[in-house]
Amino acid sequence: MRASDFILREYSREKTATAFGDKLLLALQNDKSYAIGGTQIGKAREYLQQKANANITINPTDRATIINIVLQTLEDADPTNHKEYVQWLAKVYTTATIKIEDLISRGHRALNVYHTYKQKKVLPLAFRDIGRINFNELEAVVEDPDLKKALVDKQLTNKGDAEEIYNNDEVRIIHPKDQEAACYYGQGTRWCTASTDSTNYFNHYNRNGSIYILLPKHPRYTGEKYQIHFSSGQFADETDEMVNGVDLLTKRFGNLVEFFREREPMIKEWVQFASDKELQPIIDKFKEVAETNATQTIDYQEMNDDEWHTYLRKQGYAFPSGHELEGQLDYEKIANADISYTDWNNEAGDFFNVVRYAVDITPSEVRSLADEYAANTTGYMPNLKDLREIFVNNITREVRRSRLSHYLHPEFLESLLTVKK
Repeated sequence: MRASDFILREYSREKTATAFGDKLLLALQNDKSYAIGGTQIGKAREYLQQKANANITINPTDRATIINIVLQTLEDADPTNHKEYVQWLAKVYTTATIKIEDLISRGHRALNVYHTYKQKKVLPLAFRDIGRINFNELEAVVEDPDLKKALVDKQLTNKGDAEEIYNNDEVRIIHPKDQEAACYYGQGTRWCTASTDSTNYFNHYNRNGSIYILLPKHPRYTGEKYQIHFSSGQFADETDEMVNGVDLLTKRFGNLVEFFREREPMIKEWVQFASDKELQPIIDKFKEVAETNATQTIDYQEMNDDEWHTYLRKQGYAFPSGHELEGQLDYEKIANADISYTDWNNEAGDFFNVVRYAVDITPSEVRSLADEYAANTTGYMPNLKDLREIFVNNITREVRRSRLSHYLHPEFLESLLTVKK
């Protein structure tokens, strides 16, 4: 490592403030940026201009505060972790007629590309020391077509660090371990993890879980590839369109589920990949609770249905005159009679049947409901714990289709959301 590189990486706000402080204040005071109006730095500029117009010197505390605001803005414009270009940004801002809004937008983008060129060692010697070039030269460098091509060529010939974790007659599965490998094996795709001409997000995804690239040995069309990131539940084709993960792992290349279960234990909890044996007990439990709670809902309505009580009295199911409970309903007589509230109130009976229909489903139907749930939650792969909400959604939908929404009391739905799998 060269000494100059070490010095750049050891950025110090205090030292930069000492070296450029007064010049930064003057540059901000004269800044013509429109976009910063109303922002913190915009308010600082307004304060400086007011003081200058009144010929008043700002006090040391305000001076230090405003310098820190400017430096924070320049640090935000520097795309590197160690803020190695802040001193160059300060120099540009204080010696050239350039607006802070341009440093924030154009500067950040240009430095991001420049730094990539620098890391990949495609910069000509004359441009490797950023201290020797100005802002216009920086923008010219990053737009140079020869450098763009050199970067792409280098990235696409560098296989990076990758591991082939699976290989059979149908597919190779690659686990890229760095950005270079993601770019190499992602050639011809639109994946942001394989981007070579804009921001690459490989490191963002890789921090949260491994990426896998599936390369068909017998592609159905030119360029067919797939990328999987289990941690975010994403299954994408080469156009970056989401595909059905279950179909991809169970149909396209045979059954790859068991292979990935060993590498990514989280999918053991995903509804779409759960076995019939795992799902059936959960279905049975929800069916039992839903039917019990539907019965309780109907019982509650029966107890509070004055029209039903009036009907029973007219039918002779009340204690007769002279009895100590005269006029009250004789529930023992009602229980022994061939009479039912759900027969009298067809809606109540329909409600119970609809609830039973909504939960009396097969494991395959549960997976289909999970697919719908995923489609409505931007591709989120539902876990077994989400089955409560999936069942409630299905019951709610079926009850509303039957125009029985007035039976969907909050207590009934809440009771289902507390069911333990």
